Amino acid sequence: MIGENLITGIVDIGSNTIRLNVYNINEENFELMLSKKVSAGLINYKKNKILNEQGIKILISTIQDFKKILDFLNIKNYHFFATASLRNIKNKDNVLKQVKDKTGISIELISGKEEAQLSFQGVVSSIKEKDGVLIDLGGGSTEIVIFEDSKSKLTFSLPIGSLSLFNKYVNHMLPTYEEAEDIREEVFHQLKVLKVPHLKIKNMVGVGGTIRAIKKLLISEGLQDESNNLIFSSLLKEVEKDLKHNDKKTYMKILKVKASRIHTLVPGLIVIDAICDYFGVREIQACKFGVREGYLNSKIINDSE
Repeated sequence: MIGENLITGIVDIGSNTIRLNVYNINEENFELMLSKKVSAGLINYKKNKILNEQGIKILISTIQDFKKILDFLNIKNYHFFATASLRNIKNKDNVLKQVKDKTGISIELISGKEEAQLSFQGVVSSIKEKDGVLIDLGGGSTEIVIFEDSKSKLTFSLPIGSLSLFNKYVNHMLPTYEEAEDIREEVFHQLKVLKVPHLKIKNMVGVGGTIRAIKKLLISEGLQDESNNLIFSSLLKEVEKDLKHNDKKTYMKILKVKASRIHTLVPGLIVIDAICDYFGVREIQACKFGVREGYLNSKIINDSE
């Protein structure tokens, strides 16, 4: 049980970004005190499911930088975990050993199904609807949780994300019509391969930076009220159509809301729209919490009780 405030650092090593969050935890809740993100793009240093030496160097350097911050703040309680960025690579044992030898940090690998469960646990208290589908779209994977009566029923992990799809299908900054269709077909193919049930679900919960960036874009374009946390799924196609041109005007629209996602926002938008079509989703609730808060709740707070 947590008797007094506990300051905890959590480092989430993703395919696109590596993020450090520092939380102040007490008996009743937690508060985010600090958040720092590095767009490491580890997925760009993978070939044939092997993370190359340059990628390993970037990973180690980023971990060392984050460890310096934790040491400077005198934070003794910290956890480092990795998702699709490291769990599917062939040389993960070697990578984990190099990280441990050079930084003293042990990285916990989170499976796709566990990532989905942690994402759900991170947002369940803030979900407005009791029944629906949760989507956690990352750079290298997409987690899906079908939930009923506020409880997780089915979990799936699609081995595709906004950055992996960009790298596979897009030749310029933004996908052409044909490239967008290829991405959409890939999403439907993965849903079929994993035998995701073709249910009618009208409510979606969106987790991750892409859905938050989409909401910012909708607000910027005057299509969404800032105070409204629900996104009508019909707006996704409208925005996608508006972002189909590889020109300066289109680039500026994205740069204005989230410069770091200029190349991944549209592929991510297509993934979310395709999954909305698959389930017949009408409304999307954009959540600011996700896998890090789920990890915090299940592995730190609940473990201390």
